[in-house]
Amino acid sequence: AVALAEAIEASQTLTSIDVSGCQWDQGMQVFADAVRVCSSIQRLNRLHLPDEAVEWDLRGRMTSVIDVAFVASRLESQGGRLVSLDLSCNTLTAQEGLLLARATKHAPHLTFLNGLTLADNQTKWDLRRKVLDGRLSDEGDRTYGTLPIEIEFLCTRLSQVFILTDIDLSGNSLGDAGMPMVRDVLKQVVKSLHSLTLNHNAITKA
Repeated sequence: AVALAEAIEASQTLTSIDVSGCQWDQGMQVFADAVRVCSSIQRLNRLHLPDEAVEWDLRGRMTSVIDVAFVASRLESQGGRLVSLDLSCNTLTAQEGLLLARATKHAPHLTFLNGLTLADNQTKWDLRRKVLDGRLSDEGDRTYGTLPIEIEFLCTRLSQVFILTDIDLSGNSLGDAGMPMVRDVLKQVVKSLHSLTLNHNAITKA
């Protein structure tokens, strides 16, 4: 695994890798780190993320830390054209969720994530029961830590859209970890906001 990882890191032209049949007794993280820095790879196992794609449907298709590293790498190198990303129904650790959340910052045109649509031309965002905070992990497809990807996406979009007047975040599991991020972005960039609804969340701190 180490020798293969070194070869991948040294490559500038590698576009496809299939290691789906490998038995990883050890070395999986080393291999994942190599995939992470090789931006030329467009296909890994059953994941195909070509340069020209603007929509990535990855529901239930990430099965290892290697897959997560690949998706994060592609987001960072090719996220500039991406408008839709669905990562739902994957089991992610807190660290993996945070890695992907940070990588979405490289996708400035992303308006759809995991069923959450935040369009540029809308003045009202109805997000009731659509955003999860990091402490909620009982749904089977969520084991995020304190910064779930939906929160990161929401904050990024809030900093890009300047015509919002109403946001309804009722009925989510927003807690003390995620809400301060949203609040700080609202204070800094959303000047047009008239209404913010936060009923039925898990916020204990002002």
